[in-house]
Order: sequence, then C-alpha cells, then structure tokens
Amino acid sequence: MTVVIYLALCIISACLSAYTQAFQGATLYWGKLLAPTNPLLPRGMQDAITPASQNVRNITSWLMHLGLLIGGFFYFRWYFVLGVFVLALLLSFFIYILIIPASNSSYFLQRILSSLKRRKARYLSADDRVRVFVLEDIIDRLTRMHSSVNQEEN
Repeated sequence: MTVVIYLALCIISACLSAYTQAFQGATLYWGKLLAPTNPLLPRGMQDAITPASQNVRNITSWLMHLGLLIGGFFYFRWYFVLGVFVLALLLSFFIYILIIPASNSSYFLQRILSSLKRRKARYLSADDRVRVFVLEDIIDRLTRMHSSVNQEEN
C-alpha cells in the first residue's frame, strides 16, 4: 500500500464520517421535533425517520477507521499511522463544521422525506395499511416543517 493510497482512503473515511455524523444529527433534530414533549421518547422519533442506509453508513464509517488503523500498522510505522489517523479525525471535524449543511437544513430533511416516501411505497406494495397510515402522518408533519424551513431560509 503506497502512502498516496493510504492518505486518499483516510480522506474518504473522513468525508464519510463527517456526513454520517451530520445525517445522524439531522435525524435526531427532526425526530425530536416530531415528538418534543413526549417523556417516553427522549430521542423523539429518530428511529422512525432514520433510513436503513444510515445504519450501513454508521457501520461502514467505523469499519473504515478500524481497517485504516490496522492496515496502516502493517504497512507503515506506528507514529505515521497514528498521526495520519488524528489528522483524518480533525479533517472530519472541519468538514462537518465548514462544508456539510446544518442538521436543521432542508438538505437533510429532503433526504429523510425521500426515504420515508420510498418506505411508504414498500409498505403499500406489501399491503401494510397501519404502517402506511403512520408514515403518511409523519411525512405530512415533516412536509409542513419543510415548508416552514424553506420560508425561513429564503
């Protein structure tokens, strides 16, 4: 493994980690807005609106970090690997702060809504009326929130 490939993988890992953290924050933000006063749901409805792809990104991000550490120790000196790993974590932080949209932005809300609409279509095809009804309510409430966010952003 050359240094260039290792550094490129570290940059990719940093970008994936930043996006994953931001999306997780967005599902928490919008999920809490759906159930703000319910003491039984301290994280709101985050689980209900989190796409399955987010779980895959979470696992992939951590596996990439672990793989880069372990793989790096096989090919490079330990101090180089730890230094690059710390720099990758810092890069992830700066990407999260400077480049990725805020958790309350319409960017993430649109992605959440798209995921919910696809999930609703799957439930419709499976004739699961209860879940379709619940998703219609969630989509409607998030769509109303989306229109208010668009008004604030403009």
